[in-house]
Amino acid sequence: MEFSKRVLIVDDEPVFDLILLDMVIPRIGVRWKQGLDLLKRIRDLGVTAPILMMSGGGDARKGEALSAGAVGYLHKPFNLLDLDRSVALAVGPPSPDG
Repeated sequence: MEFSKRVLIVDDEPVFDLILLDMVIPRIGVRWKQGLDLLKRIRDLGVTAPILMMSGGGDARKGEALSAGAVGYLHKPFNLLDLDRSVALAVGPPSPDG
């Protein structure tokens, strides 16, 4: 039995505060490149929102993802506590300047 959860972000701001991006996106490009390519494209477009990469395939591309602009890396499956900690680190405390 296949089991999955989805997260829908609905926000009135034009730019989301955080992006969760999978390393492997079926039917898009070569395996292990899809998520990294999308990460690089997002950064090339000037999007500065923190990006957490997710992978069930180990650490083979973790360094490359972090070098390309990801702020963190989650190993699937992860639990809600791991996600909560990673999101808190990625988003960080609000800036004193507003």
